[in-house]
Parts: sequence; structure tokens; C-alpha cells
Amino acid sequence: MKTLRIFKLLILPLLLIIIAGCKKSFITDVNSPSRIPVDTYYTNQADFNAAVTGVYGTLRDRYDKFYIMSEVGSDNIQVPLGNAANTVNFDRLTYNATESQIQTTYLGYYSTIAYCNNFLSQIDGFSMDAVLKARWIGEVKFIRALMYFDLVRFFDNIPMPLVPVTTDDASYTFPQVGSAAVYDQIILDLQAAETVLPANYLASGATATGAVYTANDIGRVTSGAAKALMGKVYLTRGDYVNAAAKLKELIPGSNGTTALTPLFGYSLLPVYANVFSQTNKNNAEIIFNIQYTSGVYNEGSNFAYYLYPKTTPVSYLNYITPQALGLATTDLFKAFETGDSRTATSVTNAGPTPGTTGASYYTLKYQEQPLAINQGNTNWIILRYSDVLLMEAEASANIGDNTTALTYLNQVRARARNGQAATIVPDKVFTTKAQLLTDILHERRVELCYEGQRWFDLLRSGSANFITTLTNEFKADGFTAYTSNITATKMIYPIPFRETNLNSAYVQNPGY
Repeated sequence: MKTLRIFKLLILPLLLIIIAGCKKSFITDVNSPSRIPVDTYYTNQADFNAAVTGVYGTLRDRYDKFYIMSEVGSDNIQVPLGNAANTVNFDRLTYNATESQIQTTYLGYYSTIAYCNNFLSQIDGFSMDAVLKARWIGEVKFIRALMYFDLVRFFDNIPMPLVPVTTDDASYTFPQVGSAAVYDQIILDLQAAETVLPANYLASGATATGAVYTANDIGRVTSGAAKALMGKVYLTRGDYVNAAAKLKELIPGSNGTTALTPLFGYSLLPVYANVFSQTNKNNAEIIFNIQYTSGVYNEGSNFAYYLYPKTTPVSYLNYITPQALGLATTDLFKAFETGDSRTATSVTNAGPTPGTTGASYYTLKYQEQPLAINQGNTNWIILRYSDVLLMEAEASANIGDNTTALTYLNQVRARARNGQAATIVPDKVFTTKAQLLTDILHERRVELCYEGQRWFDLLRSGSANFITTLTNEFKADGFTAYTSNITATKMIYPIPFRETNLNSAYVQNPGY
């Protein structure tokens, strides 16, 4: 599935301000003179259509700075001292419960969840075209599942409202629930979504009202996206059997048939750099991404602005001064094998000779020339096909299916050779389960760096590897003064201080 043309619409004004005006809300602080009644706002099918678009539109804010909590704290990114203090805190693992980015992230996710809950509560009894109704419900349930998936991985012990929160008392007394319950609900939402969503939006699917699934809908959630996210959820939970089975549904021929090929149409692009090309945003490797559009007020992205070094060559960025809030570590640069065709796109050098003092590494995955802040055209990728292949490899390795694991691991490595000799980025062979899992984790790092995957991959690898990996990177990049910050408690972010202060029943995560 490809990029979102549906996002050309602005978010519906006053959409879903259902919890507005309550200063004691863990969900959001929306300054509104009145709360819109949840049972009277939507009156026709057009309202629901606009509401779905509005739910999608909130995702731009959710992923604008997603990289801070999903990459900066890992061994992939460093933030030079003297830049934004809150971002440096994530780099050094010195963040705490009063960190503004943590608070903003927490509230933002619950804001989108509130929009989803309101939509689902109102459409449930609404009489309209059955196919469209089922599709819209599936799309919104996917988005709610995605929000909870990020939240539970970031914060673990979280509240889980599934209905609109419309009173002040309910909004700040809603209980935390264990992560197991959250994961169970995520899977339920995704199971519901995969059964009603189209595999793609390229074929006509006329409904009773004449609505069709067309190329104009490219970028909406599909059943393939629901399956891919479900596979990642199972993998995160350590349910490797279900993860392997679900992910295989997306891989042509993996279940003994090629019938899935035209259904989903996912494939590795022959040239890695083309996955991120601004002229090729609707490519076959993208399963789901967040659409940003330049030239439309406040609908553009900021990734080049955030991530490029201040010494970026003018050929890459002419109009604004970048912030250098996400330079690649030397450790990441050295992780790429000689001849790996991904290196130039993933980690390039803007400073002195690579490997020497002062060398400055950054990514070209978001290469563009935005006209101004919030005017970038690059999307944020949530799921793509190489991620599916490597997840399938990881799940298969964990259940002892080494042949399958190596097959999909080596498919990704073969693309990285880009037609070079087999000795360049050579195929991996099986020695031990531990080594195979290490090889897959390494491959995920170099394949998916700067895409918000590394932090979660380290968490999934266990506390011992998390601590060892970050300790080695801190030492390699000269941050030895901060190695004492690397503890297992840092694997989960703190519940924001504001929330524990408003609700005395909330339990803070260990270590904070």
C-alpha cells in the first residue's frame, strides 16, 4: 500500500473535541468553551467520511517527532551538545517523568485514541452503506491499535479507554491496565480490521451508494497493513508461532502458493534508495506510512529540518537551517559492511573523512528541500515489506525454522548487494540460534535505521543485550560519562509526572 492522497483534506474543524475543557484529563488539554455532545455531532454519511479523514490527519503530529523516542535513545543516533536540551536528554538517557517530549507524546496518542473511540461509538448504530461502514470501522480500529501499540511499548502500564471519555471525573480517574490486556485488545482490533479492509485500493469495489476503492484512496489502511502490524505485535509478545504464520500471509509463495502476489503486491524494490525517493512515494515496498504533503499549510513534514546537520551541503537543503537533532553515530556508520549499497542512502558523511575526529554522519532517507518548517514532502514509514521479511526471519529463527529464517534474511541482504559479487554482503549461513538472531538484529539495524525501529528492536532483544549494546556504543562514540544511565529500567519510559500527580492511583514505572 502506498502514500495517502486522502490527506489533501484538512482536519475537520472542531472534529472530536469530546474531552475538551477538562484540566484533569490524561488524554488531552483542548481549550474549548464547550464540549461537543458525542451522541449528536455526526448526522450523515458525509460527517463520518470527514471524521475518518480527520483521524488519519492526527497521525501527522504523532509521528512528526516519533524518532526522538524510537531512535535517539538507541545506538543509531546522537545529538551534539548545544542542541535542543530535551533531545540531548534522550541521547544520554537522562530523561525523567517531567520531560516535555514524553508528556506531549503521551497526551497526543490519547488524543488520537479519543477521536477513534468517539467515531466508533457513533457509527455503531448509524444506518448507511454496509461496505463503507465496515471499511471505516476497520480503518479506525487499525489506527487505535497502532496508537496503543506504540503507547504500551513506550510506557507499559497505561490506561485503555475504549469508549468516549466525556466527563472530567472519568478522564482523570481512568485506571491503568497491565500490558497483557492492552496487547489482547490490539490484536482484537487488528483481527476485526483485516477481515473487512480491502487488500489494496487499485481495483474497483462498488458499493450500494456508488462509492469505490480507487487509486485516489491509496494510503488508507489495508488488510495487508493490519496483518503486518499484527505480526509485529505477536513478535513483540514473543508469540513466534502466530507471528510467523501471520507474516507469511504477506509473502508470496511462503504458504506454497503464489496466489498472494496480486492480492497484496508487496515486493522489495531492486534499488534500495528508490524506497525513499520523493518521485516514487507510491512504491510496492510500502505497506503503510504517514502522508505529509508540501505546499499545503501545516500538512508537511519536518524530518530534513530536524535530522540534517547544520553543515548540510546546500544542494540538499537550501531554504532553512537544519537543527542537527539526529546525527548518526559512528557506531552505526561502521555497522554497514563494505560494499553495502544501503550505506550512501542510510548514513552519509558531511564532515571530515569518515572515521576521523569530527566526522558528521546523517541520513539521506529524508532528502529534500522543504520551503519552510512544516513544509517537507517526505512520509514517515510505519511498515514496509523488508521489515515483514526480517520479522518473519526472526519469528522463524525463534521456533527453530532456520531454513525459512535464512531465506528471508538473505533476500534482504541480496538486495543490499545490488548486483555486486556474492562476496559483497554475502548470504548468512546457520551456525547457532543465538548467532542467527544476532545476524537478524544487525540486519534490521542497517536496513531500517532512521525509521523508528531500533529502540523497539533492542527492547525485544532483552535487557542484557540492551545494556551491552548501548554501553558499547557510548564507549565507541566517547560518551563514557553517561554509561551509568544505561539500565534495564530505561527500557520503559516514565509515566508523565502530570498524570501521576493528577491520579494518585497511578503507579510510576520502576526507576523513576
